[in-house]
Amino acid sequence: MDAQENKATPVRPRVAVLLPCLNEAAAIGGVIAEFRKVLADADIYVIDNGSEDATAEIAERAGAKVIFELQAGKGNAVRRAFAAVEADVYLLADGDGPGRHTVGRHLGDPEDAGQRGRGELDLVEPRDELAER
Repeated sequence: MDAQENKATPVRPRVAVLLPCLNEAAAIGGVIAEFRKVLADADIYVIDNGSEDATAEIAERAGAKVIFELQAGKGNAVRRAFAAVEADVYLLADGDGPGRHTVGRHLGDPEDAGQRGRGELDLVEPRDELAER
């Protein structure tokens, strides 16, 4: 067996972007597009927490999978997401507007994030650059 045959093929981690939302129709399409640019292979989920606007429809048109959680509260939406979604790396973010997320600079390559998720880091919390201004 030569050195080439002995190398294991690297497995790309399954990345899930979780976006709990309540009435975010004005922003959700842009947020999904922003994540899609940086994490093209990620599965993007919008957890609609009882929106009375077109959040779910816009999210589906933008390519996200929509999960409905009717029990009010972001904590309930997050619990529902973790119960419903299987992934190696989870990225939890707000669905309320482009510009707040600097995912490209903070997460980097999803393959690298998968390595960090294997014992080196349990939580990466990006800064909200708008709040720092």
